Amino acid sequence: TMPGVEYLVVTHNVAGDRSGFNLALFSAFETRTACKIFLRHPEYQRVWNDELGPLVERHLMAQGECAASS
Repeated sequence: TMPGVEYLVVTHNVAGDRSGFNLALFSAFETRTACKIFLRHPEYQRVWNDELGPLVERHLMAQGECAASS
């Protein structure tokens, strides 16, 4: 695991066949900067561009921040 990555989970079959997402990557980072570094990392870029990108019909990415606990 890279520094700054709190967790990284890959799952598949999160929806029935032809009913939605069949592969999902969930990750959390210590900081927004850690996320930006991860997304620019050569190994992430290689896996996305060479292995996942050609297989993915649609790509959805959402970013946000955790709400402060009270």
